[in-house]
Amino acid sequence: MGIFHIFKKKENTYNEGNEQFNNAQKAFEGGNYQEALRLLVFAFSSDPSFLGCYKLANECLLKLGATDEANLFKDAITKFNSFEPFYNLGYHFIDVGHNRMAIPFLERALSISPGDLKATMELTLALTAQFQPGKAKLLLEKVDKGEDFWVWYQYYWYCLLSNSIEGIEEFISSAKGCFGKQSAENENIANCVCMIEKLEECFLRHKTILKPEMFIKYWHYIQYGSVVIQYFDDNEENLNVAGGRYVAKWGSNEEIKSILLRLKGFLEKLNLSCNSISYLPDRDSEIIGKVLSELMRLPSSIYKKQLEENQLIIAANNNLLNEYPELAEISNGQIVFAFNQDWLNVSTLTPDICGLMSQTYFFPWNGGLKVNSETGKLDQLPPDQRSTSYIVTEILSENIDVQGDFGENVQFYMERKEYLKCSGKAGKKRLPFRVDSPVPGSYFC
Repeated sequence: MGIFHIFKKKENTYNEGNEQFNNAQKAFEGGNYQEALRLLVFAFSSDPSFLGCYKLANECLLKLGATDEANLFKDAITKFNSFEPFYNLGYHFIDVGHNRMAIPFLERALSISPGDLKATMELTLALTAQFQPGKAKLLLEKVDKGEDFWVWYQYYWYCLLSNSIEGIEEFISSAKGCFGKQSAENENIANCVCMIEKLEECFLRHKTILKPEMFIKYWHYIQYGSVVIQYFDDNEENLNVAGGRYVAKWGSNEEIKSILLRLKGFLEKLNLSCNSISYLPDRDSEIIGKVLSELMRLPSSIYKKQLEENQLIIAANNNLLNEYPELAEISNGQIVFAFNQDWLNVSTLTPDICGLMSQTYFFPWNGGLKVNSETGKLDQLPPDQRSTSYIVTEILSENIDVQGDFGENVQFYMERKEYLKCSGKAGKKRLPFRVDSPVPGSYFC
């Protein structure tokens, strides 16, 4: 008897998870194995104890040639009441960045072995990467944290992200007193000190806001000391989508000029001087850099890792900065600007200022898919093959009325200038970007 016949007999176990499983099974039978796996994500989330999902996942992965992942599911099938295979599945999916997929497996592992510390820690990481630090905090409240620094650190980090700051200051003071007596040459000690410094600077920024709301302006500032120029419309419906961030954003020449003019005005308002502009060597960054060069009347050139004084460094997307680890150090009055900040992927450093935050940003000259405002359908647009100088001139010719600031947002940052990375007064390092914001957001998929 085949695997699918076995599942069809289990009508008395019908639930939402099985409904998603049935849809995944249909996709599998139709040869659409990727779609079947996508649907299984929902099935696992609804019911991580439904054996059929594991068997179907194993079959899909074998069809796709992913034998290592298939074997993880096979191990779970054969040891369905054991802790280890479900912990291994959860750990694997966190490791490859599929945090949503990891959660049900780690929850099942904990249902088999309640209170296990390593599974609890991994689950809190996955939950926080899914914008649920409150749940992560509650989980760690229930376990014996002992004298483990990292467990206590994660707990107080989740407290901060949950607007529950009681005890954080005392923990920082105690940890600094402990590690201050030990050798900083020890790599483990150095890592602990680094994370305490991060927690302290974020805690100090949090104290400058009375009970910050779940809006990205506040939390991007708290977590990174970073500025966001443009937010998604701040009406209630849009805030529920991504808290001021964009999901997918199709850009326009008008929008690009508007954001760069507001960046110019922001720098002027905060008296942040720049002597030159350096853009990363990709075409998108070059266009952004040259437009800004004309608007600010500053010389521009390709960035060559030369740490010049008061240099404004331009990246079209923050992930391009991963290739320049030297920019993690704040020095010589440099300011790093990324037009788009990808908020669903980690990066080695967070730019001091970003134009906006989106999961995917489409620059108008790159073509691709765009929603037709009249038909509501996606149109395929060809890339613009004209020279960068022609595109720069076209953007500069846009007739828009921007006074150079963005209202109350400028005032918010002006009042907290000393806590901003772009001021050069908020620590010596730009912090890595992590997907652990407390601001919830929807996924574009």
